[in-house]
Amino acid sequence: MAQSRVVRPPRGRITDATLRRRIADRVQLHLGLEELDLLADEPRSAVRVTGWPADPDALDDFLAEPNLCRIATVDRDGALHVVPAWYWWDGARFWIGAQATDRKVANVRRAGRAAVEIDSDIRRRRGILARGPARVISGDAGRAEYLRITAEQVRRYQPNRPPTETAARYAEKGSPVVIEVTPERIIGWGR
Repeated sequence: MAQSRVVRPPRGRITDATLRRRIADRVQLHLGLEELDLLADEPRSAVRVTGWPADPDALDDFLAEPNLCRIATVDRDGALHVVPAWYWWDGARFWIGAQATDRKVANVRRAGRAAVEIDSDIRRRRGILARGPARVISGDAGRAEYLRITAEQVRRYQPNRPPTETAARYAEKGSPVVIEVTPERIIGWGR
């Protein structure tokens, strides 16, 4: 039977949400509760993970690697639109840079959902599929997030390039936006 778990926020950040989660985890452990209302106003989504990886650190480690990502959206005719993309994982959400004119952006704006599939090279056969609500962040906030996450992605995918300058060049190519996907569930495979 597949194991399930809840992804924890990144280590090192002590926020109100982190403290609420730690308290809730301890109360759940001692009382054997399935869910706890302390998490009701939790700003970060609790993600159910089925299959590999078995712990949050393994998931975070896998998602920090320069893996291949595909984002899937549904167009107005109901057809799937699947394209490769760079991604950034913050421990609860996937962030994908895009241009405002991209079809995936129009699809997310209309449908409000997306799926993200990330896998390693064929020799290692590991990957995850995540799906959930999605939104487009545009305007000044979208541009700022685009520059931030694209610089991080350049560090991962193009380590010989200057991250900030490369991100700025990519942003000049159009109207940069960011797609935020908050997974409701993650299904993993491999080892």
